[in-house]
Amino acid sequence: MKCLVLSEKDYLLYKEIRLKALRSDPLYFGSTYEEEAIKSDDYFKNKVKFSSKHFVMGFYDGTKLINVAVFNSQTNMKEAHKGEITSVICLKEYRNQGLTYNLLTCLIRKAFTVPNLKIIKLTCLTNNNSARHLYWADCKNHPNTASERLFVVIAS
Repeated sequence: MKCLVLSEKDYLLYKEIRLKALRSDPLYFGSTYEEEAIKSDDYFKNKVKFSSKHFVMGFYDGTKLINVAVFNSQTNMKEAHKGEITSVICLKEYRNQGLTYNLLTCLIRKAFTVPNLKIIKLTCLTNNNSARHLYWADCKNHPNTASERLFVVIAS
């Protein structure tokens, strides 16, 4: 398995994993399967388009994309030191194997190479026990994630 930054050529794989997640775990996303299933290919190409302020990382099992997370940093000058991790997805059959932990570790390490980035926010719902444990207990306390600069928000 390998952890890579996605590019526009990966948009169909990203679209597939995103739609699966919206269907299987709809409460954890700000969008719905019905809304995103009708979006154009250009919409998904734009979602995985790499820039210095935005990127998507994923774990591949061979050629199958099994786990993704999105990083965005703020673009306005006053907030440019802040970033956020969103849309963390792991296919059900690959959960509880440490893949999301490894993905977030890679993503956080890469994110802190963004010039002037000081803080990364990572948010989950209170009823998402797996994410709460992962974000708070594992990522926050891991020495390689610059934990003093990782801001975990648990929201209801």
